[in-house]
Formats: sequence, C-alpha cells, structure tokens
Amino acid sequence: MLSQTNNKFDALVRLSHRGLILALTLVALLGGSAFMLTMFPESAAADVAGFAMKLLPVAIVIGVAALRPTKEKLPGLSSPQMKAILKDELRQLSLRKAYRNGLIAVLILQPLLMLLMTFVPAAYPLALMASMTVTIGVVVALASLLWYDR
Repeated sequence: MLSQTNNKFDALVRLSHRGLILALTLVALLGGSAFMLTMFPESAAADVAGFAMKLLPVAIVIGVAALRPTKEKLPGLSSPQMKAILKDELRQLSLRKAYRNGLIAVLILQPLLMLLMTFVPAAYPLALMASMTVTIGVVVALASLLWYDR
C-alpha cells in the first residue's frame, strides 16, 4: 500500500514538472514572438512570429492534452497528496529561490535594455522593454524552479 502511495506521489511530482516545462516553453515562445514583433515589425521574422501566435492556442491544447496521464488515475488537485507536494518545505524553498532569481534577472535586465534602446532603435521600445522584462523574469523563475526542485 505504501508503495502505491509513493508511486502516485511521484507521478504527481512528474506531472507538476511536465506542467512547468510546458509553461516555460509557452512563455519563451510568447516572449520570442513579442521580441520579433516589437523589435522588427516589418521583417520576415515578425511574419513568422505572427503566424506562430496564431498557432499558439493549438499548441496549448496539444500541450495540456499531453500532460494528461493515460495509464493511471492520479488524485485530483485538491487531494492530500497534491497538498503535500505544494506544502513541502523543500518545494517552498525552491519557490523562494526561483522568485529571487527572477527578480534579480529583471533588475539586471533593466539597464541592459536601456543600453539596447539607446544604441539599437526599436519600432516600439516601451512594448519591447515591457515584454522582455516579463518574459525574462518568468523564464528565469520557471527554469530556476525546475532546477532547484529536481
């Protein structure tokens, strides 16, 4: 019985990690597309980014469908196992470290973006700075969480 509980616990942790990887991929895709659309709006790369944005809902549906377990029935999000995963002290520590890394990345990014906007003219500089700030902060936080919570 204990082995079966541990297997479900491990399966929930793997499901959580796959969800984080999906979120990281989607945020990176959104950020890259936003960069191309705001930095080079009339280029062929912006056209490709615009087309990728039209396919984003399909990618989200495919990603969420891939997250669903096929072989085994896992407990729900309100189950005691999932609550134990979310309240785990090591996971909470990993979350705090990931948030810290995301904040540090955003703070370091601001002067770099200012220099970029000074030397490289962008079509929409404020939109570029805002989208890159959000993208880099979230990507660093998610990647850090995946790194610390392995």
